[in-house]
Amino acid sequence: MPITMKDVRARLDADEVDYRGAAALGPEALPHLSELAQGPDTMLASKAAYLASLIPGEPSARILSAAGSRPEPVVRVAAAAGLKNVPEEQAGPLLDRLLGDPDAGVRKTALKSAAGFVSAAMRARVQRVAERDPAPFLREMANRAMRK
Repeated sequence: MPITMKDVRARLDADEVDYRGAAALGPEALPHLSELAQGPDTMLASKAAYLASLIPGEPSARILSAAGSRPEPVVRVAAAAGLKNVPEEQAGPLLDRLLGDPDAGVRKTALKSAAGFVSAAMRARVQRVAERDPAPFLREMANRAMRK
């Protein structure tokens, strides 16, 4: 049975979204999630972006990248949070952008995602935050992540 926009919205309209359960909709949900992640309802867009990150496949990274470019910080935070769920090679370019975001909440969430990867490239990204971020609490957070 094909996955419809109605199926996707039914999962995302809940107050407490069961993201793991909703991810079972699979890749057929990704076109709908892409549409919702770019839609006018920012709360729904943020939920759609994060859910897309839980469905394996290259379209998920594209959805996160588009969400990471939205003007609303809540959607960029969701994109940053979702980056921990995609392969590092897909997450890297968007992490670079979000670690330099003007919103400290976006940078904080992106930092948490970056710290979850173990490659030298990701450690270098975290180190740059520790050295250069304008927010002292984020520099400290990055330093703690480097010590782990």
